[in-house]
Amino acid sequence: MTGTVDTTCMCGILGIVANPGSAVDLDRSQILRMRDTMTARGPDAAGLFQNRNVAFGHRRLSIRDHAGGSQPWISDDDQCVLVYNGEIYNDGALRHELAALALSPEVRPQILERTRGFIRRGFPVLKEWAENQGGKIRVFPCDAAAIAFARYDLDVNSTELVERLRDELSVLIVPGDHFGIDHCLRISFGLQHDYLKSGLERISAGILAQEPVSRETG
Repeated sequence: MTGTVDTTCMCGILGIVANPGSAVDLDRSQILRMRDTMTARGPDAAGLFQNRNVAFGHRRLSIRDHAGGSQPWISDDDQCVLVYNGEIYNDGALRHELAALALSPEVRPQILERTRGFIRRGFPVLKEWAENQGGKIRVFPCDAAAIAFARYDLDVNSTELVERLRDELSVLIVPGDHFGIDHCLRISFGLQHDYLKSGLERISAGILAQEPVSRETG
């Protein structure tokens, strides 16, 4: 092979993993500075995920899927986080292959049982967590879903609170004002027990650090 390779023509990625039970020994500003040294490689967008002992950073050079290709990529159930370098061009074929596997007679019953188990065991965890928050949080379950709305007694808009939880504590939940019910959070409980408890503990840290207020309710 002869000639030169332009190493700036690809995204920049950053990954830091500490030992289990430990935390990444860098604060958010330090990690952001490390990530942004790669701005020349990824001038179009930037992302960061930080959660206990893991930090992922990404500087994006947009080639495909300009609107939906932001990273770090987080799965719909919030259990997988991914950063990668390069482009996936056979994503359509991979999607069909994985869908066929998931719907196969051998695999589909396992997926359903696993998911149902998460849902059955998850709501009691969420309910117990809310009951231990000193009356500052009340949970309202949905009739047929793995999500619930939690109402909090704080004078802060739910979108603002969710953004704080995301940016400061790496918690991904949905603000209630997206559904016309401010001062509520939409929380998924159909998750692995340890993962759910860890997320709820971080929500507690973010919410209980705020000053509660008295507010009339109908």
